[in-house]
Amino acid sequence: MVDRFCRSRTRELDRYWAYRDRDVDRVSDIDRDGTVDRDSIGPADADRTRFGPRPIKPRRVEAVVTVADEHETRNPVPAALAEFYLTTPFTLALLLLANALAFLVGVRYYVETMPAVATFAWPLYGDSPTAIALATLVLAALVPFAGYRLSAVPRSTLLSVLTTLAVVWLVKTGLWTFVALNVPFVRPELSNDLYVGFDADSLWAYWGILATHAAFLAEALLLARVGRTSGRTLAAAALLALANDLYDYGFLLGLPFANHPPVRYDPGWTLALGSLAATVVACAVAAAVLPWGDSASR
Repeated sequence: MVDRFCRSRTRELDRYWAYRDRDVDRVSDIDRDGTVDRDSIGPADADRTRFGPRPIKPRRVEAVVTVADEHETRNPVPAALAEFYLTTPFTLALLLLANALAFLVGVRYYVETMPAVATFAWPLYGDSPTAIALATLVLAALVPFAGYRLSAVPRSTLLSVLTTLAVVWLVKTGLWTFVALNVPFVRPELSNDLYVGFDADSLWAYWGILATHAAFLAEALLLARVGRTSGRTLAAAALLALANDLYDYGFLLGLPFANHPPVRYDPGWTLALGSLAATVVACAVAAAVLPWGDSASR
């Protein structure tokens, strides 16, 4: 009787460990008479059948949400790198400081022509300052979470809208700047040295501006790790970006809008079409690098 009880107990223990380890094949190796096929199990399993179940140590289960969202994106910036720059207090402070300086430089570029533009329309007129301001708002939303994981930041609807707008405006402005500075190369009536050169003026007016606006693209990819987007949010951002184009180059269509950023030549259709192409590409980039879905689910 004792022997039968021991065999029954051994069989129960083996089935327990087999099911616990999700080893269905090993369950089938347990004989109906209570014996175990010792060739099909390892030494550790054999010890368990002889000495009973090993004690289970309590483990703290943590709900860890990875930085890389469950939705696949095509963002080339690694999630860990974005988390380092956006949540480390020192680097986050540097980004805010750099954005503040860039905003002032951008305003300085427009300040001489801004009085002719209605105050409420300045966000549509000053492309670079607007892009930097949107990016700064996203960074400011991260300040209370400095030192925490990026996954601790609540993905609210407001943050998703700000992130989508920031990504679209940063990418569009970065691309538009490249087009605007190189238009003289595709228009024969313009001199090629309007911007390009290696004198003191060109070092900033061409190379410096290109470098700073290339940083716009990098910041857009970085901020894309913060929020998410949706069809309606992206459509609204696209409409605003198109309204920005119309506000800048509407005079080409006979509309009373000629509020394009100041350049050293008559913009014409070349720059207008380049700006429109930048809008399309910016929206496509935002759709690719931003996670999609309901902000409340994250």
